[in-house]
Formats: sequence, C-alpha cells, structure tokens
Amino acid sequence: MLASYTMALVTLVLGLAVVVIIAWLLMHLIGSIIKAGIIIVVLLILVYFIFGFSFGISGVFDFARGHTDVSKDGITFKFTDDTETGTVTQVTDGDTVTLDDGSKVRLLGINAPETGEKCSSEATSALSEMVLNQEVKLQLDEEDVDMYGRKLRYIWMNNTFVNLKLVSDGYAIAYDYSGDGKYAPAFEAAEKAAQITNTCLWKASEFKNCLTISEFNYDAEGNDNENLNEEFITFANTCDNLDMAGWTVKDESASNSYTFFEFVAPAEFTLYSGTGDKTDTEVYWGRTQAVWNNEGDTLFLRDKVGDLALTDSYEVE
Repeated sequence: MLASYTMALVTLVLGLAVVVIIAWLLMHLIGSIIKAGIIIVVLLILVYFIFGFSFGISGVFDFARGHTDVSKDGITFKFTDDTETGTVTQVTDGDTVTLDDGSKVRLLGINAPETGEKCSSEATSALSEMVLNQEVKLQLDEEDVDMYGRKLRYIWMNNTFVNLKLVSDGYAIAYDYSGDGKYAPAFEAAEKAAQITNTCLWKASEFKNCLTISEFNYDAEGNDNENLNEEFITFANTCDNLDMAGWTVKDESASNSYTFFEFVAPAEFTLYSGTGDKTDTEVYWGRTQAVWNNEGDTLFLRDKVGDLALTDSYEVE
C-alpha cells in the first residue's frame, strides 16, 4: 500500500521536474514567458495523462484526500476520514470485542469457539494480541446489528484483515453469521488452507480414521421441525472398542451441540435429531427444533479432548 503511494509520488515529482527543465529551456530559446507558459500547461496535461494512467498518479490524490487502501491476502478495503473507527477495550472471546464507546462488536464471517471449548482461550488470545487497546477500522456489510444489539463488522488493524486472519490461523471457522457475505469466498478459501495445518481447531484426533458418514439426511421430509427423527446422521466405524463418551457433534453455528454419554461405537450407528429410546445403535439428540441447515452446513465431530475426528460439509445450490 505505502509502496504504491511512494511510487506515485516519485512519478509525480519526476514528471514535474521534466516540465520545469523543459520550460527553462523554452524560455531561453523562445524568449517569451507567455509562450513558455502555454507550453508548460500543455506539458502538465500530458504529464498527467501519460504518467498518471501509466503509473497510478491518481493514488497520490486519493492519499491527499485522506483515502488509504488497506490490503491483505488479496483483499482491499478503501476507507476515508468518515470510516467508522474505535479503540478495543475488551476482548470477550475469539469473535467479540468491546469498543471505547461501550458498544460490542461481533466479527462478521467467522465463528470462534465458545468459552471453555477447544481453542477458545487460544482464539481469545490471538484476537487480543491483534486488537486490544488498539484503534481499529470497522467495515459494515448489510446488517448493522444482531439480535443481541452487537454491531456486525469486519475489523481492520493497519493492513491486517482481523476476521480473515483468525480463520487462516485456525482459531475460527468461516461462518455466514448474518446472511452477509461480502468476503465469503475469501473466508472459505482461508478455512480450507487452515485445515491442512493441523493447528488448534483443525488438530486431528488420534481416532480420525475410525469414523465416516454413510448417510447424512439433513433435510427431513416436509417441515423439519415436525419430523425431527427424519433428520439424522449414520456413522460407520472401523475401530474396535471405540469409547465415544465425551465426544461431541456440532454444526457450524456452534449453538447446536450433542455430547455422547457412555457409548461404545458399534460398526454402524445413527444419531437422530429428535427424541427416542437409546439403543446400542441408535442415539437421540433430544432437540425440539431441527439442527441442520437445508441450504448448507458443516458437521464437526470431536473426541473427548476436543480434537477433530471428522468433519463434513454440504452446500445446496
């Protein structure tokens, strides 16, 4: 960013220097200040078009007006003197902060672990290191606040896109929190890249090769909320005596979570969203509302220490 402005300023100075030299020569050759002045104006216009369009001189004028391009990971956010700013005085968790005016901000495009969950302290620390007691720039998408009254924003700290960095570093997952999706492709790409790092949220369980999904019926017939046991996941297991006590199944919202109790996995078993009598091959979430989003969602299966044993995503066009 700074380099582009430096180049533009250098280009402008060089162009003006050329004009001054030519004007000086013309005054000596022509002997007329008026004629030289006309030629200077013409030359200045030529300098603007030639140097400006070739080397980005317009950036100089943006800079002079107080405009700055903030770029990170191929994303550019142009802000002005009117851009919303604030100083972060508190970091609640990996995706929520408080500003000096008392307002709370929920970071858009991501979902970090809730307090007490796997990587929650690491996510909170990572966000704190970037923004705590720092002035940040806030970018609105479509929706201003959520149901809890928190501002919904993308946060920029200098040239760091904070929301995106949390995902790329493995401290949060990509999540379309409010239906706003300005940077959705970037978040999805960052998440895919983070999955291969085996860090924090993506640390693989020692049981990662035990389970697969043989059937995932996320869209029950009719009204999902009235047909909860037609919303289910069937798992296939290849490991002997796999004790799943303390294992969890969650969706990408993190608000829906099921914990296994006293369960040794058979070769195949099914988790239903509704209620019923538990058997050796059937377990029930006990929900009163559907869990899985029919348009798209992600399943996370974690072992008792929180390491990732299985993840599965789907998206319906």
